[in-house]
Amino acid sequence: MASTAKASKTAKASKKEKPKDAWKSASEEYARKYRPPTLDGVIGQEGAKSMIRGFVKRNMLPGAILFHGSHGNGKTTLARIVAMIANCQNLQDDATPCGECNSCKLMRKKHPDYVEINGVAYGGIDDVRSLLQRASYKPMFKKLVIVIDEAHELTPKAMESLLKDAEEPQAHVLWIFATTDPQKIKQTLLSRLTKIAVTELAQERVMKLMRKVCKAEGVKIDDEVLELVCNRAGAHVRDCLKLLEMIVSAMLGGALDAKTISESSVEKYISSILSIPNYEHVQAYLANIYAGELHHAMKFASQTPVPKPMFLKSCIEVHGNVMLALACKKPSDCISDGYVLRYVDKSAKIGKLKSTPDTADMLQKMASDMIDLYTQMGQFQLGDSLTGLTMLATRFSLRFRERHTKGR
Repeated sequence: MASTAKASKTAKASKKEKPKDAWKSASEEYARKYRPPTLDGVIGQEGAKSMIRGFVKRNMLPGAILFHGSHGNGKTTLARIVAMIANCQNLQDDATPCGECNSCKLMRKKHPDYVEINGVAYGGIDDVRSLLQRASYKPMFKKLVIVIDEAHELTPKAMESLLKDAEEPQAHVLWIFATTDPQKIKQTLLSRLTKIAVTELAQERVMKLMRKVCKAEGVKIDDEVLELVCNRAGAHVRDCLKLLEMIVSAMLGGALDAKTISESSVEKYISSILSIPNYEHVQAYLANIYAGELHHAMKFASQTPVPKPMFLKSCIEVHGNVMLALACKKPSDCISDGYVLRYVDKSAKIGKLKSTPDTADMLQKMASDMIDLYTQMGQFQLGDSLTGLTMLATRFSLRFRERHTKGR
């Protein structure tokens, strides 16, 4: 009986911990598992959410909407929420779907009045004609919602065929377009759509979501590691969740030690698994050039397993952030990324950099040479050669050493 009681208690705990805003089963990847079905669950995007709520309160949801913005920040999620709103049978005053009516339940499975296609694979004239034919039939619920993702990939003829329906949509049809590249959509179609921007999110907002996911998944990951994830994923929500899931899987699989997980170990794992530069090596290479330590700089350059142009490109990025940090009285006012703030601070300390006109001039010359070298690497096919990085390190480590010597 004790075992039964314990099992029952565990089952209740599991049920309680299951996220309320999950669209589908708990076995799905994080990006789907934690996709919100309501506007309240969407992080950020205040402008888009208030516009949608305003349309709903006026009972005047546009017949053709365009969500546009960078990838992985919620365009498709907002499209699905609008579809859920359009057909909810017990919609609340704040545009929150009830989640319990037949239409809301079907949105989690297969809704008869919801069609979603990808413009890359199904963007031809014949594909769009099929959608137009589908739009001629009455829906089972209130509206037939047709979502075209990557709408900029529609062919010119396909876009032209949508002009009339986008300008004068049938009362029972709602067209939703989503794109990362609105300028590639024909102006004649673009002018007929109600445009809603989906903006990039501040790091702290994405961090808050990842903390929530970690808590729900029962894993403990420090903020420093989460800031690294944000930086490597460009703070795009979907990319951050995918990378976070990789790290959690690595912890469970033994590739990362859950007890000693750190920014350094995660950086090493991410760079290895994704075949991208290890920023600790990049930062160490540059910092040792600044310090005038040629042999140490080349040790880190020679250890990189990625093509040298890729390594140099990361060097240009890190070097630019170091320049920016030195130019600001308070680096945190110019740089909001905690991961970047840590590596520029470390670079400046190891390199003994001080905010002076001479230092700024030297860093600027180094930046110009790095950009020129990056171009030359491509032109002269020096991808796997250390020659360029050696020349750069030799030239500037000697110059920095001379300056450090004069400054004593």
